[in-house]
Amino acid sequence: MPAFSNPKLRRIGALLLFCCLLAPTFYLIANNQDLPLFGYPHDDGLYFVSAKSLAGGNGYRIESLPGQPFQTKYPPGLPTYLSIAWLLNPNFPENLQQVSWLQAVWLPLFLALALWHWRDWGFTGWRRWLLAAVLATSTYVIYFTVTAMSELPFAVFLLLTFLLLRLAERDPERATRWMLTAGLVAGIAFLFRTAGMVLLASVPILLWLQQRLRDAKWFVAAVLPSVLGWTLWSMTHQPSGSDVIMLYYTKYLGYHLSVFHLAEAHLFFWVNFDSLLAGIGGLILPTVIPGMIAHIASQLMGVAALVGISRMWRRDAARDYTLFGLLFCLMMIAWSFPPNERFVVPLAPLIWAGFVTEVLHLATAIRKKMQDRDMGQRVAAGLIGVVGVLLLALIGDLQYELRYEILPQLMQQERARLASDREAYGWIRANLPEQAPLQAGYDTVEYLYTGRPAASLISPVTYFYHQDEPGRIAYLSKAPEISRSVGLKYIYVSPNDYRSDMDPEYKVKLRDNIAKSNDLDVLKTFRGGTLYQIRETARAAR
Repeated sequence: MPAFSNPKLRRIGALLLFCCLLAPTFYLIANNQDLPLFGYPHDDGLYFVSAKSLAGGNGYRIESLPGQPFQTKYPPGLPTYLSIAWLLNPNFPENLQQVSWLQAVWLPLFLALALWHWRDWGFTGWRRWLLAAVLATSTYVIYFTVTAMSELPFAVFLLLTFLLLRLAERDPERATRWMLTAGLVAGIAFLFRTAGMVLLASVPILLWLQQRLRDAKWFVAAVLPSVLGWTLWSMTHQPSGSDVIMLYYTKYLGYHLSVFHLAEAHLFFWVNFDSLLAGIGGLILPTVIPGMIAHIASQLMGVAALVGISRMWRRDAARDYTLFGLLFCLMMIAWSFPPNERFVVPLAPLIWAGFVTEVLHLATAIRKKMQDRDMGQRVAAGLIGVVGVLLLALIGDLQYELRYEILPQLMQQERARLASDREAYGWIRANLPEQAPLQAGYDTVEYLYTGRPAASLISPVTYFYHQDEPGRIAYLSKAPEISRSVGLKYIYVSPNDYRSDMDPEYKVKLRDNIAKSNDLDVLKTFRGGTLYQIRETARAAR
């Protein structure tokens, strides 16, 4: 006990524990510096080719897309950061090693800021370090550490904003300075993810409830330049094309309006709400097991986390984070894309804190009932306790399976996919004209290996909302016709296209449909796929 009462030894012990929690992930990073998942999320490739454009002095453009239009969909925060990799090493794919370590930086920052907030919310001792262990070993957090995505850096700036808001509240004499700094940091968060725009509403609302209108004005004044600057730049640099491919790649709002219709608003809202609740719960109980029962079980974990967060709100804990999370979730429900675990990763410290709060609340209630004189009450409490322990064991088992079985398998599959596709990439680089535009599932990866511009055909999300997989296949089967209409000359079709969001039998059917197209001629067959040339005019149907 004397050792733990020494503040210096406690700090050393905390630092050692902090490093131990990070060690497994950094071991994973050190052994996968080729970034095997690069290109799998698709957005990461777009970030990286935009970073390449910035580093090369070509402006903020989607360098991989035919015509190299300005990047007006994703704000420049992450591409600017990733451009460091191109400046340090301009050779691809060797510079993925630099990317892996640049992304690794965000994890310890994320965990350190989460630890600060948990203590601020009243989590002390083992409860705080339990949350740290859960967050540091969460597969979803690790996934966004080993991919070039914006979720973790956005979460870091989000938590830093809330920290600065708390400092302003506790230090009224220097509140203006803290609020201006918080606004600048919130602006940076926005430049990493446009979802940061929610801070422009959530923080002033909270400060208004606290009757701190002067602080709200300083915050808004500091965050507005980033929001207005990016908004004006993206509006004035929009490409002229409005075809389905250009719309998806360059216009968030334009794509949203093209698929969202008021007559179907109820369908979008319901599917998004269902998906969001499953995504919140999926951070806790991963949906590794398919089926409706597993889906509902994950949603119940999400409900438990939300109830716990409401308890935290009542004791005046995490109100800034909670209000942001509420408005953020409402925005996700109204958006034209079903939110999943990816979208709520920036809320992970709050979600896990809410879940632990509710578990501890239930444990206290069970313990009290176990002391009841009524035997029936004690038996019921005991049964609930056993079920709860089994559920927690299931959560641990599924988290372990996701981290140590599914994630490594995915890395190996993607590494094998690249090894297979590189045969085609080599042939394309050696034989196709330099500006020959292609359609490819891994379009940015194809561009970086071959130098040939490429685009991927993304089916309208309405097929998902209507659960119309045959309709989606029919649409994607028109790839030759659609590609020709936007000026693409070739199509590379691989079994790896569409990642994990399409069942294998549908992938086979889609490839068969494309192979039968009257608009295509087989140019070259590889062990990993087939390269087709798109005919300038369609042949008559046989």
